[in-house]
Amino acid sequence: MQLRPHQALEMLYANAGKLYDIDMVKLFRNNVAIYPLGLSVSLSTGEKGIVSRLNNHSMQRPVVRVLRTSTGQELKEPYEVDLSRTLNIMIEEIGEQLVV
Repeated sequence: MQLRPHQALEMLYANAGKLYDIDMVKLFRNNVAIYPLGLSVSLSTGEKGIVSRLNNHSMQRPVVRVLRTSTGQELKEPYEVDLSRTLNIMIEEIGEQLVV
């Protein structure tokens, strides 16, 4: 079974206090980018792009440079979406094949 990064983090939290020390889970969450720079992503809007920047205050909500529309058309002028400020947009899928 393959989990998305946010699903894996949820599993860690679900088992914190039972299988994992809660303080260690929080330390992991606060210091590890579950969506690293350059990762290809598909957003809940259907748009596709790459993680272009990390948010130190919210490692789970990076900045995504949108490269393709929801219909798959390449944008002539890509733009960035800061997921820490745009809470209604989520990362739905990850992987290199999404943007190519």
